[in-house]
Amino acid sequence: MAEANRFFARKKLGENINEEVGGWDVNRDYIHKRYKLLQRILSDIIDDETLNLAKELLIPESTGKPNMSIHEFRKWPILESFRKSEYWDDFEAHARRL
Repeated sequence: MAEANRFFARKKLGENINEEVGGWDVNRDYIHKRYKLLQRILSDIIDDETLNLAKELLIPESTGKPNMSIHEFRKWPILESFRKSEYWDDFEAHARRL
């Protein structure tokens, strides 16, 4: 998580982080799905796949809690570009139906 936040801070400072973020291996089974979402957002890839991944993260696990809460989506600064995207309204509507 700290690495994702460092990438975000560096991006906000104007650094080009694309190569490093692109090399971030988020596809291993033991890596939490939120990191795949963060990689896409930090890479400015906000599309249908990103939306579907975000929706999937709201689905409760066996504990009854989602992988990510709607509060995280609404407040976490790293997700700002997702909130400003054309996909946000669809995501919010999906969250309300859960």
